[in-house]
Amino acid sequence: MFSRVPQGWHSRRTFLKASAVAGAAVGLGALAPATALAQTVPPLVSEIRYYHEISGPVFRRQLLNLLDSGAQPISLETIVGALNGTITVPRNLRTFHIAWDDARLSQITEGWPVIQGVQQSRGIAIPVTAFVMTQFAHLALPVDAIPDDTPCYVEMPPGGHRFFTKKQALDLVSHGVQLANHTVDHPVLPHLPIPDRNAEIASGEQRVQALWDLAGKTRSVKVFAYPYGAFDVSTVRFIQSLGYDAAFSTLHRTIHSPADRYQLGRIGYS
Repeated sequence: MFSRVPQGWHSRRTFLKASAVAGAAVGLGALAPATALAQTVPPLVSEIRYYHEISGPVFRRQLLNLLDSGAQPISLETIVGALNGTITVPRNLRTFHIAWDDARLSQITEGWPVIQGVQQSRGIAIPVTAFVMTQFAHLALPVDAIPDDTPCYVEMPPGGHRFFTKKQALDLVSHGVQLANHTVDHPVLPHLPIPDRNAEIASGEQRVQALWDLAGKTRSVKVFAYPYGAFDVSTVRFIQSLGYDAAFSTLHRTIHSPADRYQLGRIGYS
């Protein structure tokens, strides 16, 4: 279906609506340089859906409706490959990708059984990217020494949400889910002093990579999702400096240009 082109600890959690901080991302334009690649590679048209809490029956109905409408799931590797110009996705092909944010427990208990069931019944792979916080109760331990039953995140003050554990994160990686960085503590990044912002991103990246290493899996692409969808020029440049393949916002759009690879759009469903 796709053709390949040959290749030559600062913040405490507050659950805000993305719209409350959307202004941090306004007016940035295309932050990537106007390279020949950005000028010649066609944009990818795909609906990247992101979820927080998941209801199994609702999620299953949404997935089946997408598939029944002719939409085709694509992987994170395909998204990055399309931005790189190494994979061509026909513009007239409806595609989608599933993303889960914040390491919510319902993604494991409700979402994952739906993914497995639909994959089995339809005989089709449905790739998932899970953007996780890696607070781990602020235990001053390397990731391999953190107890398996430690939640990835604990709300302070308690907010009624539950989060999956280190072991469950490892299980997702082992089953092919793309675990990705969503910072340690989910702050509004442009509101932090630069050293704290950089630590949130870099420490989260180190912990996500440690989870991949513990699971014994190789990470094929490296992506990031901005908490609350909030970013600014300085934050994007730091993301670029860490070698990320792409970064995702909450900008409501389905057309993804290589020039916008560090501010890709997503559509929220919960």
